[in-house]
Amino acid sequence: MVTSSTVTLVARDAIPRDAYVLTRVLTAALAASPMGGWLEPDPRRRPQSALNYIGPLIQQTIRAGIVRLAEQDGVIVGAALWSLHSCAGPDSMFTAAANIEAAREVSRRRWRLDRFTEKHRPVEQHQQLVYLGVHPNRWGQGIGSHLLTRHHELLHDTGTPAYAVVVDKGCRDVLGQHRYARIGRHESLASGALACAMWRLPRPADRIQSPRTRPPDVRNDL
Repeated sequence: MVTSSTVTLVARDAIPRDAYVLTRVLTAALAASPMGGWLEPDPRRRPQSALNYIGPLIQQTIRAGIVRLAEQDGVIVGAALWSLHSCAGPDSMFTAAANIEAAREVSRRRWRLDRFTEKHRPVEQHQQLVYLGVHPNRWGQGIGSHLLTRHHELLHDTGTPAYAVVVDKGCRDVLGQHRYARIGRHESLASGALACAMWRLPRPADRIQSPRTRPPDVRNDL
């Protein structure tokens, strides 16, 4: 248990039976976030699009990665999802959407973000911060930063760098406060969003430098 001047939290690893509540919490977080607005500009369809994105991602990360969740008074309020290997995001699951053309546009936006993520992924062994979310009712309490700090302690102990891709300034600012630095050039996506790759070395004494990345894809048609 960790206590601060603003909030008392319990951080722990998620287990499979947490998936249902965790999906509800992170779906609400994504739907209310700038990233959720970029993925699905129509607010009427945004909750379902957020669920389509978050549900498979949680199942995949619980199975093959690390999910660190935060609880207040036994209630899950947020989580950080970490990938342990260079995997792409979950396959699109939009065939049941009411508006198929709108669903295709969401799928295209996800595909472009996945392409950017893989193009800038360093070749060094690392963990990727796949998603960090807090229920909108708990924003502004330091929960996301607490989740990052706790997991960064593990990365410090194991000497493991961290990688993340963000599409809004608020996320860039938060990661910057935790010593993430931009690598490569940002790229313009649909609706004016800017994709930015960020890299964090595990120890404060390490000098931030650009990691080695994979050779560019000759089909650079983003």
